[in-house]
Amino acid sequence: MRATYLLDTVGPVRSRRGAQVELNKLSGTAVITGASSGIGAAYALELARRGLRPVLVARRQGLLEEVAARIHQVTGVTCEIWKADLSRRHQVEEVAVKLEAIPDLSMLVNNAGLGLVGKFDCTDAATHAGTLELHVVAPTLLSRAALPGMLMRGCGAIVFTASVAAFFWLPDNVNYCTTKAFDVMLADCLAQEVRGTGVAVQALCPGFVRTEFHDRLGPEWERIRRLPRSLWLSPEQVVAASLAGLERDRPLVVTGLPYRLLAALGRQPLLHPALRAATRIWHRRTACP
Repeated sequence: MRATYLLDTVGPVRSRRGAQVELNKLSGTAVITGASSGIGAAYALELARRGLRPVLVARRQGLLEEVAARIHQVTGVTCEIWKADLSRRHQVEEVAVKLEAIPDLSMLVNNAGLGLVGKFDCTDAATHAGTLELHVVAPTLLSRAALPGMLMRGCGAIVFTASVAAFFWLPDNVNYCTTKAFDVMLADCLAQEVRGTGVAVQALCPGFVRTEFHDRLGPEWERIRRLPRSLWLSPEQVVAASLAGLERDRPLVVTGLPYRLLAALGRQPLLHPALRAATRIWHRRTACP
């Protein structure tokens, strides 16, 4: 049967019962990729506050050390650091081996990602391939490595940080939209496969978040960065919504009311022609001259 998608993180309606995660009862290790800043760093801090031991994975050693120091200062929890570039297959495989060896792995947050903006045909093949490795191959292989132990212990959670862009067709964001759509579908399928095992799976779909992610996208995004403050969330708000969704057994969490409405519209096939036309108009008005 098709999954029931709940686009809010509050309210009495639930999807078919799967694996509500009692986060206060979880202990052990949580591995967070893309943990050097933004949502990943916020996730690591919040999980440390809840008593889990974070393993921070990213390619920037210095920033990882800063995040680990802050977490220790705030919570007293000591983090482990794994420096890895998850756009490189051999480093993904090395991290997967380490994941398999963790005897008390409770959570895996597949958060590593990058924004790829530009015409599809003008972006070089290596950049396309790196994005596919980071957004598709890495979360697939890491989740495959983490899942057997969670199933054996009868508890755990896997989160895929996708994007509200997964529901739309954005020019100049072809690779990003399609790879994030893959993450949503991967989470959906996996959530149905492990239903009833005690393991929860979630696709987390934020809209605009105040992180360095958008700052790195260049001048073509300057008009986007000037959007009203109400359309932007903090990393802490996104993490809180994700954790609330896990506690309520929600396989899809879209953060922020405007984005929940957009995602709901994007999942209505009869509206797709009008939404595609609106997307093209929006793109023409926001693109740099």
